[in-house]
Amino acid sequence: MQVRDLMTPSVLTASIHDTVAEVDRAMRERGVDSAVVMDGETVCGLFTERELAIADNNDDVSMHMKNNVVTMAPDASLAEGAVAMAESNQRHLPVVDGNMLVGIISMNDIRTWARKTMSRGESDDEAQRVLTLEVGRYQSQSPRV
Repeated sequence: MQVRDLMTPSVLTASIHDTVAEVDRAMRERGVDSAVVMDGETVCGLFTERELAIADNNDDVSMHMKNNVVTMAPDASLAEGAVAMAESNQRHLPVVDGNMLVGIISMNDIRTWARKTMSRGESDDEAQRVLTLEVGRYQSQSPRV
């Protein structure tokens, strides 16, 4: 399965000059927990509820967005997307085709797909890899004595 198969093609975007209050309002109206921040046609950041929690409403969103955002091509595998999110500590992954934003996928989207696939009893190696990646990422360490 590829990223394009699960991505949401309708993406909430924000300009680097939008205020936190404007982006917060748009996120609430759309019922989403992230916005891709754009500088013209270029993805330059990600603004999520995590950033919203510590931001001042009057600030530009660019002051609080996650910089150096990892993006993924639509033909990448879901396992590649999950690895990219885990390694970058990024729960939302903008999907770009060339330089054009074409969608977004979240860790929750991937996890939901993997769990549904496994619960239906389907033998899917990719679903198993995704669930293993998820568990491995959050596995607790043994306490040191």
